Amino acid sequence: MKKRSVVSVIYVALLLIVSLSLFSFGTSVYSKLQNQNDAKVSADQSSLEEKMIPKHNSIADIIEALSPGVVTVSVNSIVDSYNTTNQVSGIGSGFFITPTRILTNQHVVLNASTVNIILYNGQRLDAKVINTDVTNDIALLEVTTPGFASPTVLQFGSSDNIRVGEWVIAIGSPLDLSFSGSSTVGIISGLSRKVETKNGISTFIQTDAAINPGNSGGPLLNLRGEVIGINTAKISVDGVEGIGLSIPISIAKLKLEELSTPVITLGLSGVNITDQLPFKVGVSSGIFVVEVERGSLSDRLGIMPGDSVVEFNGTKIFSIDQINELKKTIQDTLNVLVVRNNKQIRLQLKINE
Repeated sequence: MKKRSVVSVIYVALLLIVSLSLFSFGTSVYSKLQNQNDAKVSADQSSLEEKMIPKHNSIADIIEALSPGVVTVSVNSIVDSYNTTNQVSGIGSGFFITPTRILTNQHVVLNASTVNIILYNGQRLDAKVINTDVTNDIALLEVTTPGFASPTVLQFGSSDNIRVGEWVIAIGSPLDLSFSGSSTVGIISGLSRKVETKNGISTFIQTDAAINPGNSGGPLLNLRGEVIGINTAKISVDGVEGIGLSIPISIAKLKLEELSTPVITLGLSGVNITDQLPFKVGVSSGIFVVEVERGSLSDRLGIMPGDSVVEFNGTKIFSIDQINELKKTIQDTLNVLVVRNNKQIRLQLKINE
């Protein structure tokens, strides 16, 4: 009886040893499998993070490298508002596409009598408008300060194959000169957004990168530092945040050759004639001339401050925008009808004489 009891104890002990060994082996295998799974999950997460989260140093590098190629566009314009004719100043943004040429928005330089470019380092340069595209809100400027050439020129990317969710950088001068060279980061929020503007329905890239007044004309960049859009507007209504709009760079590239052809500069500043003018001019529509640049085509033609331009090369005139478009069709002769002291006067000029 005692012998059987000893055998039973030995048998139970052996079972415990085997069970513990199996448990230890199972725990070891489970631990190895778990470690492998954790490593795989960690690797997958790292890969996902690399795809989703931009390297912050690369963003800083892009901004540092390209900010000198982004400028503030400062303009003086004559506008008719609140029943008065005023000389006003405004700012926008732009960027060098050659060492002397700058792309910006047409509305930034609308009715500009003078244009200045302010560089990243604060240097101020003279500039002129080469040509504009009113429909697509694009303008090409050229620096006229002798001897200047920008060392930083931005390169075009493609806006045709971008995707929602891609990271983007906006650089510009929001609000005023004290915020020039500001940079914001966001993503592409939408593609081919159709938005009604004063010039019709336009197509935009939507982004949540902050775009504010003064940013207009600045570049929207991808993480390769390429321009994929021209920042243009922000939708501002109650309860709406983060809807910035940018002109696809593919549109600008299609128009660049046309924009590179200089448009004739008339050298006059004026306001649209409406019933809101605080004085009577004797006509119901046209352009009331406020200033004429000495030596300009308008000066040579004989246009004077106080004249009302009512016809331009055979077309009845209603607005300054209309004249800006008609300038592009001028060949070699200017034929303008003005009203001066309630009398109609026809003025003609051979441009190349």
